[in-house]
Order: sequence, then structure tokens, then C-alpha cells
Amino acid sequence: MEILVENIAPENKPWIGQCNHCASIMTAVRAELPSINPGDYRSDNEAWVWATCPVCKKRKSVCFHEANTESGKRVLALVPE
Repeated sequence: MEILVENIAPENKPWIGQCNHCASIMTAVRAELPSINPGDYRSDNEAWVWATCPVCKKRKSVCFHEANTESGKRVLALVPE
């Protein structure tokens, strides 16, 4: 048997976020994040979650989005190569 395309389980999909307090950028997997909020017109119809920043410890300062969404790509573009 040959696997042509291997899907990533939902709990292992990468999420990316940037701290609104210290501007640190970080990734996490869904299992590490608290409850996921469904998207609506204010969030480009993308799921998101607030989390505590592991760098500055500020509560609810990091807004995570799935890395493959428009918001996730905007944060990913800020990462230097």
C-alpha cells in the first residue's frame, strides 16, 4: 500500500499567533489551545482562540489562527527568514 496524501489530524494542525503585548510570534497545535471560537464576519470567517503569551505571561494577548488561513498567513509573513 502506498500513501499518496496524508492528512493531518485536526488536533495536530498548526496554529500561529502573535502577542498583542510583546509582539512575539508562536505556533501551537490545537491540543495545546483552550476552547476554539467559531469564525464570523469580524474574524474573516476563521476559527480563532485567545491564549496566554508564554513569553510575557500576559493573559489573552495572543490570538491564534490556523496557519493555512488568511489571518494565519498574515502573521506567518512577519516571521523573518
